Amino acid sequence: AAAAGGIAVVACTAAAVVVLETVPVMLVVVPVAVLVVLVVLVVLLVVRVVLEVVLVVVVVLVVVVMLLVVVVLTVAVLLVVVVVLMLLVVEVVVLRVIVVVVVVVLVVVGSHGAAKRSRLPTMGNASTPTIAVRTMTCGVQAARRRPAGAKACLRLYSSTSCSFISRPSACGSFRHLGA
Repeated sequence: AAAAGGIAVVACTAAAVVVLETVPVMLVVVPVAVLVVLVVLVVLLVVRVVLEVVLVVVVVLVVVVMLLVVVVLTVAVLLVVVVVLMLLVVEVVVLRVIVVVVVVVLVVVGSHGAAKRSRLPTMGNASTPTIAVRTMTCGVQAARRRPAGAKACLRLYSSTSCSFISRPSACGSFRHLGA
């Protein structure tokens, strides 16, 4: 019985030694393992939050960029449409102004030419105007270079137009001197 008791004491002592040796290890290993697991969980949580924030920022940036692109494209298209419409309006207005100016110039030139033609006497044929040329000093130079008939002809027309008009019937067969 003493041997059995000794064996039991040895066994209990060995068990106590094993327990006493493993308890400090368990007291160190378990908290460290729990801390490692907690740190890993916290890191994973932080990474998840950071990834979600980055994802939200990226989505917001993409939406903002798309809206800006849409706004810029819309403004560009509207500007092009406005410029084209303005060019069309300006073109129509400019064309109308050009047409009005051309018509006014033609009317003024035409009426001036018609007024000149209506004042000229004719050479016997009513539809053919005679040549009327204004001399520099109302016929003084023309009278020096022409015969006496030219002087009479110049006197005849100098009171109205101060010019020499070539009429074969009244002034002989000489031509006008020039302006």
